[in-house]
Formats: sequence, C-alpha cells, structure tokens
Amino acid sequence: MQPHLELDERDRDILFKRVQERDEIEGPKVGDFVRFPDGRLERFTYDWDDAIQTTMKGFGEGSFYLHENGGSSYSGGLDPAIPKECLTKLPEIKDGRFWFFHHNYATAHNGVDVMVPCRVYGYIPKEESLHEKHECEILPFLRTGRVAQGIHQARRQGSLLRDRVGRETGEGKAGR
Repeated sequence: MQPHLELDERDRDILFKRVQERDEIEGPKVGDFVRFPDGRLERFTYDWDDAIQTTMKGFGEGSFYLHENGGSSYSGGLDPAIPKECLTKLPEIKDGRFWFFHHNYATAHNGVDVMVPCRVYGYIPKEESLHEKHECEILPFLRTGRVAQGIHQARRQGSLLRDRVGRETGEGKAGR
C-alpha cells in the first residue's frame, strides 16, 4: 500500500471548499466525535436520521472520505447506532482525519490525507426509567432487522422492554 500524496495549493483550495460545505451541515454528521460517559471518544460513522453509528472499539480509526458537498463516508467497523436524542453538542472542536482524491482525480493511490475541524458531542443515555434506558440499547437491533436477537436480549433485560418489543414486532406474549 502506497502512502497518500502531499497536499498542494490546488488540494488546499479543494479542502477549503469542502470544509465550508461541511460547516453548513446541521447536527451530528459522519466524521464528528462523540464522548461517552466513560470518557471514551469515538467518531460517527453512519447516519440513520434519528440515530447514528460510531467507530467500532478495537478496530482502529477506519477511513473517512470527504465529499465535495461536505458530507463524508466511512469505511471500517461499526458499533450499534445510538439515538440522536441522547446527544448534546459540546463546546469543543477536535481535528479528525479525512482524505479525498488529489486534484479531484479518482484513481488508485491518489489520496491526500487532511485534518478537518469536527464537532464533539456528548452521549447521555436516557435514564428516566428502566424501560427507556433499555430502549436506547435495543434500537440497533430493531433498526437493522435483527429483531429476533433484540427480543432475546430484551427477554434477559426485563419484562417492560420485552412486552414493548413484542407488541411492535407482533411477537408479544401470545407469540412466545
């Protein structure tokens, strides 16, 4: 694998335009950071509209491509999604590594690595009730269609969540 190329003046102009576009995007976006209650810092990797996935612990940083419209895409391992309603924007900016094609010419071994200012969010799990706390943890299973796995986990976590998931999937008490 060859190293990425050095940033030149033309690439700096491309970067400037992409960072301007990125700044216009509202809310948490792929490439931004999230700080968990235990202090762990991860990056957002895939946006599901009402929830967002993060980088997978123990599998490195992955790769974030910075698009012309300021959006980005991620290649690497994904952790389960967390609800966006559990996120709070922090007054912190952290540089994140991205890449794009040198001079906008897409070909093999033609990437330039760049550091881009990213927003940082805090993840605050819902704790109003046991039910809502577990609901945040079960959301990824419902979203990805792995309902059976979610129901199995819910049955271990308590009857409140089990009953709710059962009603939503048609596998309630009668279906057990």
